[in-house]
Amino acid sequence: MRLRTHPRLFVSPARIERLKDPVARVPALRQAAETVRRNAEMFAREGPAFDWPTHVHNAHLIRARAMQGRIVTLLVEWMRSGECRFRTAALAHLRQMSRWRYWSWILWRRRDSRPDGIFDLSYGENAATLALAWDWLHATLPPAERRMLVSMARRRPLAAFLAGDRAGRNWWFREKGSNWNTVCAGGLGMLMLTMREELPEADGVLKKVETSFVPFMRHIDSMGGGWPEGIGYWGYGMRYAFMYLLSRETATGRTHPLLKLPGVRRTLDFPLDFSPHGVPCSFGDANSCSVNPIQYLLAERFGRADVTAELARRQTPKTTARQPIKRTRGWPDAAETLLFFPRKAIAPTRPRAPWRRHYAGLDWLCLADRWPGPNLYLSIRGGTTDVHHGHMDLTSFHLVAGNERMIVNTTPSEYLDSTFTQRRYELFEMTPASKNVLRINGLGLARPARVAVRRCRTWGPPAVRIDATAAVGVSRDGETLARSYTRLFVLLDDQAVLVADSASVRHYSRFETRFFSPGTVRARESGMLIRGRRQWLRAALAADQSAHALLTVAAMTSPGADEPALIRWRSDDLHREIALGALFVRGKAPAALSVSRKGTDLLWTASWSKRTLRFRSDPRLSRLFLDEKS
Repeated sequence: MRLRTHPRLFVSPARIERLKDPVARVPALRQAAETVRRNAEMFAREGPAFDWPTHVHNAHLIRARAMQGRIVTLLVEWMRSGECRFRTAALAHLRQMSRWRYWSWILWRRRDSRPDGIFDLSYGENAATLALAWDWLHATLPPAERRMLVSMARRRPLAAFLAGDRAGRNWWFREKGSNWNTVCAGGLGMLMLTMREELPEADGVLKKVETSFVPFMRHIDSMGGGWPEGIGYWGYGMRYAFMYLLSRETATGRTHPLLKLPGVRRTLDFPLDFSPHGVPCSFGDANSCSVNPIQYLLAERFGRADVTAELARRQTPKTTARQPIKRTRGWPDAAETLLFFPRKAIAPTRPRAPWRRHYAGLDWLCLADRWPGPNLYLSIRGGTTDVHHGHMDLTSFHLVAGNERMIVNTTPSEYLDSTFTQRRYELFEMTPASKNVLRINGLGLARPARVAVRRCRTWGPPAVRIDATAAVGVSRDGETLARSYTRLFVLLDDQAVLVADSASVRHYSRFETRFFSPGTVRARESGMLIRGRRQWLRAALAADQSAHALLTVAAMTSPGADEPALIRWRSDDLHREIALGALFVRGKAPAALSVSRKGTDLLWTASWSKRTLRFRSDPRLSRLFLDEKS
């Protein structure tokens, strides 16, 4: 295998050269340049022995990420300005890395200081940092510094991977559904590509890296570009996956076959589809997102001008003019913005209305009145509970009105020692008690379980339906609890959405639907009024049996200002069948919803914004028919 000269990784010589171009006319670039300069000055001044939190989950990974941010920022400013003091500071940081007794939080907890004791996420991120530093510094390294960096690569990541491979400890190897695969294999692969001439083992390790990547990328393809760990871990796992794959292409000059897979080419849509207006609406742990500048590089690689336009729309001057990176901050967004933000004007994308996006293999779905820039948006959780970082949240949803999330699928705000143990699913945030779901006799859907999201036939408005009958579980006698249970989402227009539940059970049961909101909630006649920071949302509640609403606060595991309000819509008595509904309407204007039975049909009446719709459905909510419109 012949490789190009350095720099040979995903940051091409042309992108490094254009760091010297004027940026004043492009606000995002101008402010990124100011941030990089400010941070580089700070990092050079305070030196490599920075403070980092030692009392939190995976503290050594936080330190590794902060070190990557500091070293990349210093080197980008050195390449941009030509000032050698930033190169000197970067090398001081690299020497500090080589002196760390522990690279791994897992080994630190065991007081095991063997450099080759484990290859975990910290090793993957540190390997990537070392790879970029070697790639950019290669032409300027004197023998002593060269020996120091090669020694660090050999003693830590290379030795740890080989030892783990021989002993079968690298559990993440070829793991199709975990970010560990690409973070670990991707960081190591980048290091082997750039140090290939120094490490005789590199070719053999690169073959292992390629083998590890195949099931991961094919899994993305099978998900239609979606990712079962959610958008937060998409950003993490895909960062290192694409850093390696693009580095392989740049180094060899050949297209990587895994980048030809249709789902891989579509995966750039996934984090955008589940974050309207930049508001995270994903499921499972780490429901968070931000523009990762590497996405610009990928959009260019895949010819996705629409993705570039949406990224640029979200990365406004306000979001790029961030404060200097904190000592525990993380990846070097500002430096990577200088490297990858487009230099040419970007045409905005024309909205499509209405808009629906279904990730069939994953079975998550988005529904909006238009895209991008929706007025009303839903993300809906189907699929399976059997995923890494997953929760018991099947049939749950997020609702965004305008540019603010008003109904939320709650997630943990921090990782604790209990988060990744056998008792994980006792934590409130993992259970159905913390989700926007129907509860029967105090229970949500069982685990493990799977549900399918499907289109529903209506008179016109887009609607989706989930049949969760098989996922309800069993009763005390071992028989299936539910005869039927279905949930329906109907986007009535750009202001209103209906969420309806219909259940029939074998024995008399109590029913309750829960909705969580980060806003201020006030009880009103026939429903609730929710005030967010910028938006209002009216919730009109209805049931065909006697029911009442109760307003309380969620009992989050980690207390703080993010404790959402909890709306409980529950039956007054025990029943064998019930229909429950919530009409969510953007704004403060009155709204009303009712539901009753006529024969075998359910009759619904929804009123909002001087509109009234009367429609009926079968008990399983499989079809909706318009009775009268006024």
